[in-house]
Amino acid sequence: MAEHESGASNQSLPVIQDLKPDRTYYIVPHSNFTKKIEIFDLTSQVKEQHDSEALKEEIKTLVKSSHPESCLTISKSNFWGTELAVHEPPAGATIVEWKGSARAHGPSRFTFPADSPHSTHPIELKPSKFWTKNEQFVQDSITYSWGFDSKFSQKKLTLYKCTGVEKVVVAKYCSMATFKTGGVLLLDSEEVDEVIAVITCCAMLRKKRQRDS
Repeated sequence: MAEHESGASNQSLPVIQDLKPDRTYYIVPHSNFTKKIEIFDLTSQVKEQHDSEALKEEIKTLVKSSHPESCLTISKSNFWGTELAVHEPPAGATIVEWKGSARAHGPSRFTFPADSPHSTHPIELKPSKFWTKNEQFVQDSITYSWGFDSKFSQKKLTLYKCTGVEKVVVAKYCSMATFKTGGVLLLDSEEVDEVIAVITCCAMLRKKRQRDS
């Protein structure tokens, strides 16, 4: 597994491709006190496939009217626990074990079963620099970098796939909650594993709550 590239070099890479989403997920709004986070796969139900107010309104209507079932759940044994488990309903098997950090600038570590289709090795999400909110991880020698779209707002996140000479946008998150974290996640499943995109996005949201509290 390759070492992380420097945050500075990744930040300066040119973006050669914007997002071409083929999956739409809804991360149910949650807080530090939530013991189970639900994620819905709404890909087959939404018509709008781009980050927009129309998509948000469509998702709000779908969630209220159709009551979709979770495709993933993230749970912890107590309110303040740093050890979380990612489950795949309906069997409820644990597909990822997530060890969070007690501090916002600490790493998040994800481990997978030996036969996991999502990753053949553990993944560590950590800040590209000590003082930055942007974080990165390496999977199969490829660096992926999460970054907030604005220095002044933490409502939107973008996930980049970094090749060393350029960056490709592979996922985008947009908040749909005012006092909690949660919202819509669009991703390109040809460029990033869906489960890894979801859980690392949730880890970024957890870090945000830690900074805000």
